[in-house]
Amino acid sequence: MAEAPVDPGPGWADRPFAPIVLEEHAHACFDLPVPTSPYMQFVATARAPEAHLAVCHVDGTSRVQTVNARQNPFLHSLLRRFHEETGCPMLLNTSLNIKGEPLVNTAEDADRFGELHGIPVL
Repeated sequence: MAEAPVDPGPGWADRPFAPIVLEEHAHACFDLPVPTSPYMQFVATARAPEAHLAVCHVDGTSRVQTVNARQNPFLHSLLRRFHEETGCPMLLNTSLNIKGEPLVNTAEDADRFGELHGIPVL
């Protein structure tokens, strides 16, 4: 988890954010053009973008990923518990990397990332 602000750089404002949402709540939160979106293939307008600012682009859209218990029991359970605690059925689904570099996958990658970019990573 990054603890410092990150300068997103040029082009960032053109990229929709990608929330992962419990499949059973997806259509209540987003105007999805399909029944489910397990691979972040579709951009959808949030029904109440002001309620979910962290996962909405400035134009009120998101690149939505849905999840159900069959696809990913662990993640579905995590989101379900988060929803029970907060009332929010989604989290921001993002990767930790800098353009042109691979994703951070290990503790060693995280240490390297933090040293190179001055961003503390837990």
